[in-house]
Amino acid sequence: MKISQVSIENYRNFENETIYFNNKTLIIGPNDVGKSNLLRALRLLLDKSLSQVDIEPEEKDFNIYSNSDFFKIEIQFDDYDQTKDEHLMAILGKYFSIDNKLKLTYIGYRNQEESFKIYIGDIEDENDATSRFYLKAINLVYLDSTRSLNTYLKKGKDRLIRRFKENRNDEQILSDNEKNEQISNKRNEINSLIDSISYVSDSTNIIKQHLEDISIHNINNDIKFNVINEDVNLEKNLELVSTLNGKNIEIGGDGRNNQIYLTMWMEEIKYIDDLNSQTTFFAIEEPEAHLHPTLQTMTLRKIIDMLDNQIIVTTHSQQIALEFEPNSIIRIYYNNQLKTKVAKNGCSKEVADSIVKLAYRNNIINAEMFFADVVFLVEGVSEKILYKEISKQLNLNIEKYNIIVLSVDGVGFDVYTEILDVLGIPYVIRTDNDIIKKRNKKFYYSGILRLTKIYNKHTDKKLKDILFDKVDKTLNIDENKDFNERKKLLEDNNLYLSDIDLENDLKNLDSKDVLLNTINELEEEKITKNEVVEYLKEAKGTNMYKIINHGIDFNFIRDSKIIEPLEKCIKLASGRD
Repeated sequence: MKISQVSIENYRNFENETIYFNNKTLIIGPNDVGKSNLLRALRLLLDKSLSQVDIEPEEKDFNIYSNSDFFKIEIQFDDYDQTKDEHLMAILGKYFSIDNKLKLTYIGYRNQEESFKIYIGDIEDENDATSRFYLKAINLVYLDSTRSLNTYLKKGKDRLIRRFKENRNDEQILSDNEKNEQISNKRNEINSLIDSISYVSDSTNIIKQHLEDISIHNINNDIKFNVINEDVNLEKNLELVSTLNGKNIEIGGDGRNNQIYLTMWMEEIKYIDDLNSQTTFFAIEEPEAHLHPTLQTMTLRKIIDMLDNQIIVTTHSQQIALEFEPNSIIRIYYNNQLKTKVAKNGCSKEVADSIVKLAYRNNIINAEMFFADVVFLVEGVSEKILYKEISKQLNLNIEKYNIIVLSVDGVGFDVYTEILDVLGIPYVIRTDNDIIKKRNKKFYYSGILRLTKIYNKHTDKKLKDILFDKVDKTLNIDENKDFNERKKLLEDNNLYLSDIDLENDLKNLDSKDVLLNTINELEEEKITKNEVVEYLKEAKGTNMYKIINHGIDFNFIRDSKIIEPLEKCIKLASGRD
């Protein structure tokens, strides 16, 4: 059985959302948008580690926009498995619907004597489950992102060793007792040798002297440094170490500790789950913590391999995102009113189809857009390099606003805009002002045509193509009223057109020959001003990188139209547009 959908009304960030889940579900979105609050909604009903007091409503639980005096969380379960979930039917069978679905509903109240109620089955039947008796059969195990690694490792080690100690057979117990006796004898021998080491005995003597000065009660108290105190159980003194060249070294680094933590945690939970014969769901926040990118991937795969249950994961990692099926992604975002929304109601065919269309483009670089607040789409890598540098030099700081610049490697903007539209991620586009000749011998503004196609997808009032009959392609665009009106309309909708193209626009703005001088400082073969565009178009990304790495000052494009798309991105990200 799995959680198939959750309906949330007036709870924290969520005003009114229905969210669909898959068996392996990934939740993504910006910081503080509501990912943890969604998991908290599940935990109110399903996490048996929370007490009745823990799940009572607090003032922060009520949505600030709705001003409602109640909030409601409804979880629906389906995919009942007659073999795996047999215990469910024994305990909760009468609450299942005819088609073997189950519902749980939590309603929290403000300023009422009864602060919350829980119902099982259809809410109209008013089957009171406020005592949470259903947790005998189902449970959600939650692992938060702020897990204390060192504390858990010590406790987890004790529990793991104790479990296997309790499950020994008679032969193992007899053998272990003999080995423990041998260790005890060796322990006394080792500690006697430690006492005889000069710097150890000198250290203990100075401590004893200080203690005796403080109190007469310390005079007969013999202080020693021992490897293992003979009165302490062996297992209490065991620590995880790593062996290198035959020597034991302490396991260090939060990355390694996080991996050990997760494997210990999964082993323990799996054991408890089997012991209790219950249906368990897992909610794990940011499993990638402290891990190198490739280890993030392998750690998640290990989690999925070990846990044969429904798993819900939150992440900020592109590597983790690529490990989930396209129909298993929930993206949470803020709309224009800064309200939390769920793209296409969570796991959906529409999200899956748009991700599949990315095909080979769905890689580690492009996966960055899933986590952005705004995406700036440009044609090629030279534009991407340039705009990131402009942002730095002109103190626009797009990273501060979680804006990414993404190259589509051509003019195929459609597959990117489709997935961004589906996931509710705002975007800005800048493309070249190309002109092409069609078979009908008419010329099209192909740059403005591709932007028009994108615009038309978002309006019922479709715009027609702009075309002209003249063979001469050097038309004076400034005098073309239709063109300029169209361009202004598109810019108002975050779609920007170059005057000509990036290279020509840069050269035309460069009245002080900054580009020319930088290129000639770099290259042995000098070029003329008329050759600047040709140089920038040749090996585009490489040459753009070279002039930036040489320290070119881009102040000559400050306040130009080249900057406008970046400024629009910032307005969108900050909610000012």
